[in-house]
Amino acid sequence: MMLLRTIFDIAVQEKIIQREANPMLNKINKPKQIKKPVEAYTLEEFNLILKLADEDINPTIKLIMNLALLTGIRRGELGGLMWKDVNFDEGYIYIHQAKVDEVGGYVLKEPKTQAGIRKIYVPQRLLTVLKEAEHQYKLNKLKYGKDFKDEGFVVSKPNGEGYSLFGISNNYQRFMSRHTDEIRYLKFHGLRHTYASVLIENGENPKTVQHNLGHADVALTLQIY
Repeated sequence: MMLLRTIFDIAVQEKIIQREANPMLNKINKPKQIKKPVEAYTLEEFNLILKLADEDINPTIKLIMNLALLTGIRRGELGGLMWKDVNFDEGYIYIHQAKVDEVGGYVLKEPKTQAGIRKIYVPQRLLTVLKEAEHQYKLNKLKYGKDFKDEGFVVSKPNGEGYSLFGISNNYQRFMSRHTDEIRYLKFHGLRHTYASVLIENGENPKTVQHNLGHADVALTLQIY
């Protein structure tokens, strides 16, 4: 195929034939785009993970797993979520920034597209988990006093310092290691895929899924899931 195209291209260049007479125009077969299967947990695994997280020895993992599985936010968005962005009265979290690890610290960056700035209304289960975590945050603030680093991040260490993205991943990997006999391992991003898959399987409007994921176009959401 490529040899024929080259021959006819030369014929056009040498003015042996007109360009419009080139039979090879638009004849190149493009490789088919093969849709990769999304790596996500099943609904049964979804419920089991939440149960294991609730009972885990590390209270931080309960917060991380509930946020990830019940909102679908990215790891950077999870790390950048602050208490001022949680609206308990109206039942939503406001996503407008993501944490990015840097040498010696971190930076907070706005989403790449306007669609990334969004309110995600969350189930009562997650609101309860968030209220418990906020209460513990306030208790830690009293306990540590002047040594408390009041950074305001939802996912934070007992001294108030927000977790780095590496720290969030480390919490996740250790949790999964503790339960290797009960649940298969997927990368952290698989929790986001799981959230979307569970919503779609339960008949949620694709536009709602698109909005919550922060996709710019519903076609992208449907293409993935």
